[in-house]
Amino acid sequence: MGKAAKRARKQSRDMMMETAMRDGVPPVLAAMAAQWQQRCPLRPNPHLPPKTGRCIESTRFGLEVLGVLDAGVTAKPLPCGLQVLNPEAARLVESGRLDVSDWPKSAHVGQVLSTGSIFGGGWRCHLVIEWFEEDGGTGVLDLDLARYSKPAKDLNLLPRPFRRVVHSDDQVTGSFSGGAEAVWLDAREVDNFQDSINWSEQPDHNAVVRFATQVAKVAGLSGPQLTLAA
Repeated sequence: MGKAAKRARKQSRDMMMETAMRDGVPPVLAAMAAQWQQRCPLRPNPHLPPKTGRCIESTRFGLEVLGVLDAGVTAKPLPCGLQVLNPEAARLVESGRLDVSDWPKSAHVGQVLSTGSIFGGGWRCHLVIEWFEEDGGTGVLDLDLARYSKPAKDLNLLPRPFRRVVHSDDQVTGSFSGGAEAVWLDAREVDNFQDSINWSEQPDHNAVVRFATQVAKVAGLSGPQLTLAA
């Protein structure tokens, strides 16, 4: 990797950490999102049909990483529905124009239903990490979110932790630079993701430790805050 590329990656990580500090989300989660964006640790999966999402694998791996990092954050899997809106669609919703049939073609919204049904090797739901701080703060981290980006429709999404607003505990809304939005809608009753081989297979321990070490370095964890398994 050239010097320019390394500088760009460092700037991207620094921006992610600055955003986390501003938004008041745990630095370890911002570091995980930044590192995932730049070097996804998942290997090719022969069990998945082409172009199938990897939200179950991503969440499973992310939870294993958090499990070996002592950073004041606990986490669990959260089944949910997902809506993604490009900036124009987000502005229309904000203004109260909710009739999609009345929107211009430049406004785009996509969604993942949360029925939990199985089809063609896929799963009609979405899985993310739900995180909890010791002081009661909570939110979500969607490591598979970039898959829903559509640059041609001005929809650019990247993994990033978002805090849950107390008065809206059945959903989490995340806003991105440029105006795009993502909305995660709780579907806790859909628990059949646990039947998936992508959930039941234990992630490679060495890969987990390597990634956790990188996350800890980006987050500035050291000493008693960093505990890596043997």
